[in-house]
Amino acid sequence: MSATKILGHFPDPRLAQGFVDYLATRGVKARLAVAGSDVAVEVALPAPEWLDEAWQHFLTQPHDPRYSSASWQSGGDRPSPLRYNSQLQLRFVAGPLTLGFLVVCVLVYLPWMLGYAGLYQALSFPASLDAVTLANAYRLVTPILLHFSLLHIGFNLLWWWQLGGIVEKQEGSLHLALITLVTGFAGNLAQFLAAGPAFGGLSGVVYGLFGYFWVSGLLYPRRGIMLPNSLVLFMLAWLVLGFVGIGLPIANQAHLWGLIAGCALAALPFKGSKAQ
Repeated sequence: MSATKILGHFPDPRLAQGFVDYLATRGVKARLAVAGSDVAVEVALPAPEWLDEAWQHFLTQPHDPRYSSASWQSGGDRPSPLRYNSQLQLRFVAGPLTLGFLVVCVLVYLPWMLGYAGLYQALSFPASLDAVTLANAYRLVTPILLHFSLLHIGFNLLWWWQLGGIVEKQEGSLHLALITLVTGFAGNLAQFLAAGPAFGGLSGVVYGLFGYFWVSGLLYPRRGIMLPNSLVLFMLAWLVLGFVGIGLPIANQAHLWGLIAGCALAALPFKGSKAQ
C-alpha cells in the first residue's frame, strides 16, 4: 500500500484479522501491524466514508459473524507479519502472576499425589467459621490451590493460564490478583455454606474469569476481554449439568458464586480500562 492511515488499535490480532478480511470483501485494502501489546489496523487511502462507522461497529461487536465469514472466504493461508500459533500466544500472555500461581498449584499438588496430606490440611477451608482468626484467615481463599486428580488440575490450570494471562497482560497483575481473591473467596464461602469444608480447586476462580470475560465483552468491548458466544453457552451448560448431577464430585456453589463475583467485578468501570 502507498498512502495509508492507522484506523485504530485492537488487543486481539485474531479478531482484528477478521475485520481486515471483511474490509477486503468490500474493496478496501488493509493490513495489521504490531503496535506494542496491540495490533494496529492500517488502511489504504483514500478511505471510504463508511469506514469509521464500520470500525466503531467492529469495536462494539468484534464477534459479529460477518468477520469470521470474511476470514473463511479469504482462505486463511495468506502471509502475515503476526504469529498466531496458540502455544506462542499462551507464553506471550502469561505474566509473572499467572505463571507463578500455576507453579504454586503444581507444587502444592505434588506432595498430595505422593501421599502426603499435611499441606492440604493446612490450606483447606476451616471446619467452622468460628475458628477463623487473623492468623488463619488465609484458609478462606487457599482451597483454590487444592486439586485432587491430574484431570482436575490440568483442566483448571489450562484455563487459568489462558484467561488469567490475558487479564494480566491487558490490565495488570494487581487486577488479576483482585479478581482471583474476590472470586476465590466468594466461591469458597458459598461452597462451605452449602456442603461443608471438604472441597478444593481453582474452578471457582476459573468461572469467575469466565464471568469477567463475559460481562466485559458485553459492557466494555474495547477492553479486548471477551469470549465467543459458543464458549459462553458451553460453560453455562456445564454449570447447569453440575447442578443436575452427572455423577462427578463438582463444587457447584463455588462455580456459581465465582461466576457471579466475576460478573460483578467486570461491571465496574475502572481507571485505565480500554473500555473508557
